[in-house]
Amino acid sequence: MDSSERANPISKFLSKINDKVLVPLKIEWWLELGKPVDDLKKKLGMAGLTGNALVRHKNYPRLVRYARKLEENTIWTLVHKDVSTYYWWNRVGLNRMVPDTEGMTTNELKAQLYRIKDTKEFQSYKRYAIAFDDYIIGLFGSGYNRPTKFFDENTTPLEKMARAKIWRETNRRKSDVKEFFNLERASEDQLRLNKYYALYFRYL
Repeated sequence: MDSSERANPISKFLSKINDKVLVPLKIEWWLELGKPVDDLKKKLGMAGLTGNALVRHKNYPRLVRYARKLEENTIWTLVHKDVSTYYWWNRVGLNRMVPDTEGMTTNELKAQLYRIKDTKEFQSYKRYAIAFDDYIIGLFGSGYNRPTKFFDENTTPLEKMARAKIWRETNRRKSDVKEFFNLERASEDQLRLNKYYALYFRYL
């Protein structure tokens, strides 16, 4: 039991009762505390396990559910603080998988995106991006709080392309995508010249 749990009388009480009865309750409590997945592995007797040994452990399904729910909670919290998709791109390590895309041609960017699109890191990024866009679009009806910034100033060309891919896959409305790129009043020629909008419109 760590200091955050010792400091709370509920945690102290729970720790004294039969673990077999209270494991689900403890997991919910650890989730409220935002315990890292590695901490849960240790608490559930899976520290150091990898591969088949980890997957076969009786508590592995609990670990998977915990990791999924922890990610959902973290995404919800950050999205509602207007934390950009670029932050999550870096958090899951996509910036290290493809460290430098400046100056790449469109075809080179497509190749890099194809290389990472099925990784667990990209799938996590996709979940964040969808949640972020849902939240932002939900604010479009607010005149007072209507968002005007949709990309981090450090966003890379590859991340912009990834956003376009996700918009296409999730059937985002053209009007919303135009607003993301500040193209609400753009002519058809101007839209065709924006490579990211063009990729969204007839993606890859």
